[in-house]
Amino acid sequence: MNSLRLRNEFAKVGIEADGPKDERMRFLTTRLIAALQAAEVEEATERLGDVARTSFQTQFSGPPVVCLACTELPLAFQDNSFEPTFEVDGVVYINTSIIHIEAAIQFAVQQAIVISNR
Repeated sequence: MNSLRLRNEFAKVGIEADGPKDERMRFLTTRLIAALQAAEVEEATERLGDVARTSFQTQFSGPPVVCLACTELPLAFQDNSFEPTFEVDGVVYINTSIIHIEAAIQFAVQQAIVISNR
């Protein structure tokens, strides 16, 4: 969530978005992404949840909601990898990869309908 543009888009609908401010939590997230890239998924769900809870309990007042905008992060969730949103141990996750796939399919189907009606 380092992208100012992304944070601004969330802010337009009243959502305060940010990434971990603590340098250690940022480091742990980077290490986790590297581990997932190497197909090391053991305890990844727990590790990501720990980072979310630790980071966001001090930054925000509500329950943590994590946007899995990095394509590797959904790999931490073998049981939920094809769901656009899901909750694990009190943390809600948004899987942008699945959301993008669903939007692309919906767009393609709509365009096929438009073309077939011409």
